[in-house]
Amino acid sequence: MKYAFVFTKPEDGTSFEIEGGRSALWEAQENAAGWPDRVTNQNRLDFAWAYVAAKRAGKLKELGLDGMEFDEAVEALADTYDVLIKDNKPDAPLAGARPE
Repeated sequence: MKYAFVFTKPEDGTSFEIEGGRSALWEAQENAAGWPDRVTNQNRLDFAWAYVAAKRAGKLKELGLDGMEFDEAVEALADTYDVLIKDNKPDAPLAGARPE
């Protein structure tokens, strides 16, 4: 299963999209396993997943994250970009909707 990661700079609206998979999420989760318990971890994990997907796609330099350690890069990504993660599943019909 592939996911689309859309990185957008809020100040000028420029954006680009890459694809990534579940294995990028697993790597992000493994890297995040040592984080302290805090209420922001789920949000941080979304940015960590996007970071790993970008790393695997060779886009760290383009994002300005090249050479940073994992946690530093995740925070820099969160402070610089809005990230939207979209799956490739088609929208499901509403339950109870009648076929035409």
